[in-house]
Amino acid sequence: MGGMHRILVVEDSAVNQTLLEAMFRKTGQVEAVFVDNGMDAIERALAETFDLILMDIRMPGMDGCEATQVMRDQGVTAPILALTADVCEQTRQRCFQAGCTDFLTKPLGLEKLQALLQFYVPVR
Repeated sequence: MGGMHRILVVEDSAVNQTLLEAMFRKTGQVEAVFVDNGMDAIERALAETFDLILMDIRMPGMDGCEATQVMRDQGVTAPILALTADVCEQTRQRCFQAGCTDFLTKPLGLEKLQALLQFYVPVR
């Protein structure tokens, strides 16, 4: 299983988690770990190694930008892709200032997800 990519998905919506999980199954070669809040995301990102982090921005408690900022401050180097339904420029700026690698708008389709995986986690 050397070709498996580990992805941390930070998403507070169970519906979106289920959709993403189904898409990951279709793409194959992905081991996705799901957490539903910023604190758990930071804990997992510091304890384990991930090839990619998909970060929901709007979450109760600590939002995705804050969680990203803490991860970057703690030395997490994996690409962090901000995932949000909010397309306003201010949100984009906040994401990039916090250390996000890219900014994606929901909903995320299968083709877009596959393209992102190929770009950010090329097959080893």
